[in-house]
Amino acid sequence: MMRLIYLNDGLSSVFHSQVAALLNWYQQQGWFSEVILITAYNHQEEREKIRLQISAKIPVLFFRLAPNYPFFNFVNIMRLRRCLSRVNPADENTIIHIRGEMLALYYAGTGNKYFFPARTLVDMRGASYEEVELYFKLPFFLKKLKLSNVARAYCALNLYPFLSAVSYSLKQYLQEKVNVSSLIEVIPSLCEENFIFDRNQREKIRKELQLDDGEILLVFSSAGMASWQNDFILEKIKGEKIKVLNLSKQKKEAKHIITLFVPYEQMPAYLAAADGALVFRNGDVVNRVASPVKFSEYVCMGLPVITNGTIEAVNDFIRKYQAGLIVNNMHEVNEEKIKKLCLTADREKIAMQGKKEYSLQTVAEKYVLLYKTMTGQ
Repeated sequence: MMRLIYLNDGLSSVFHSQVAALLNWYQQQGWFSEVILITAYNHQEEREKIRLQISAKIPVLFFRLAPNYPFFNFVNIMRLRRCLSRVNPADENTIIHIRGEMLALYYAGTGNKYFFPARTLVDMRGASYEEVELYFKLPFFLKKLKLSNVARAYCALNLYPFLSAVSYSLKQYLQEKVNVSSLIEVIPSLCEENFIFDRNQREKIRKELQLDDGEILLVFSSAGMASWQNDFILEKIKGEKIKVLNLSKQKKEAKHIITLFVPYEQMPAYLAAADGALVFRNGDVVNRVASPVKFSEYVCMGLPVITNGTIEAVNDFIRKYQAGLIVNNMHEVNEEKIKKLCLTADREKIAMQGKKEYSLQTVAEKYVLLYKTMTGQ
């Protein structure tokens, strides 16, 4: 029976949905003899939040993450190595799953006693180099140092025979831009099992939001203050019977916009209340290769999506399953088009196809199949 050591890069905004949900699912299914989480953290509060989200049956080992600059790499390597020394990665039935290229760089430096690339999967989540280049607000010299470290991590990827990427576009980016020659399996961002349409919740939340029966509700959701999400488009949506639910910390002052920031566990109820969703992002490589968690959640809830066409995985799903509307800008979206999309969309079909692509079970099974390929099972 396989044993899993999962190396996580810290408490991100998607830790609950993408890491904790996956590991807790593995534990519940009994697919592994043991599931172990080794995770980076920055502050004591992060340790406590991580521990609360992970099953008590999963051992968690923590190491404090030093800043991502070349002169701190040795510190991070030694801290990671201390954790590995407590979990015996040399066991031949052990799979090591690494989230992101920086941890893959640190792991490669831990030495022959701990480094087993043939049994290691590097889980690539995005175009990190361009994300630093475009979105990190740093002094010139510090940004150059950080970029050089990401470039170093990219070079280390060819030490690993097996990678996963969240989209076909990211796979292509890794092969053509980063020159990765490893086997790359496409496994998208997952949607948790509790994202199921509930009519009672829909009626309850719509009443709470004081919506009339004839009003169309579009949802826009952001986990935080993500600068690559174009929330300015919310104010451009016009229509007497169109409302926008802005699930974000960014408050918008407009009569047709309702701004709320709700706990993650309440998200399914608010998505059930909506009739459609908005995914608008900047037109750059960071977004082109992405697999947005919010999109996975929208379609698993059966919501048709209006998007500006900057995310290739989103475009592909919408075209394949007639699950939304791709536009160049909001001038192409009027009340008539929104109503037609939301009132004629087959929510049941969209949800069914969404779960086939993005459900927790689907994604977990894809990872396990890849683990078995790695171990020759």
